[in-house]
Amino acid sequence: ELVAFADEFVLQMNGMSDYEKVKYIYDYIIENTEYNLAAKDSQNICSVFLNGESVCMGYARAMQYLLLEQDILCTIVNGTAQEGQEHAWNLILLEGQYYHLDVTWGDNSYIVSNEETTQSGMPNFGFFCVPTEEISKTHQIKSIIQLPQCVSWDCNYYIKEGLYFKNLDIEKISQIFSDAYLEGKNHVEIKCADSVVFREIYSYLIEEQNVFKYLSAGKDTVSYCEDEELLLLEIWLK
Repeated sequence: ELVAFADEFVLQMNGMSDYEKVKYIYDYIIENTEYNLAAKDSQNICSVFLNGESVCMGYARAMQYLLLEQDILCTIVNGTAQEGQEHAWNLILLEGQYYHLDVTWGDNSYIVSNEETTQSGMPNFGFFCVPTEEISKTHQIKSIIQLPQCVSWDCNYYIKEGLYFKNLDIEKISQIFSDAYLEGKNHVEIKCADSVVFREIYSYLIEEQNVFKYLSAGKDTVSYCEDEELLLLEIWLK
């Protein structure tokens, strides 16, 4: 049954670039899996593909299984996160560079299960193809073998999708909001290159209230979430 599923899944990705395949699989796992500590077979891919609920090891192994089916090198990384909690995620080789990728932390059902709140039904991309320095802000790697040092940002979601800012670019901000409305999205995300850029964009949009220039007419309140450590700003449109 799993082999048949994988074969069918492969056909859906015909013509995609390797980056698009990784994102497609990432989205699929998140959209079709709920984080549940009591999930059956939670340490293997059956929990994801057959039962639709799992824990971090199930997520990571499902990601590995489907990427290897696409000849994209992927392994499991064991470690800790969130005050020492045991955790697992992936290390992948994409377009000639190594990246860390945490599909569990991309699933908002994981965030809710850990008693945090979220307004977005969309996947979280904060740890989609990030270097070692970035993942180490919140994850501690524990490996018995030496893992490759990941240094590239080239395949990071925010860079690939044009949501990465090296400076306060008002025209680009306007375009991001316009594109989000056209695509029917309920939020926009902005990733900043450093803390200086983050403070500039946060001040422009939130403190100076310029965000209302880009929201739908008549909207007089705004919901947003900022993560200054990861240099991320998320704003909800509805």
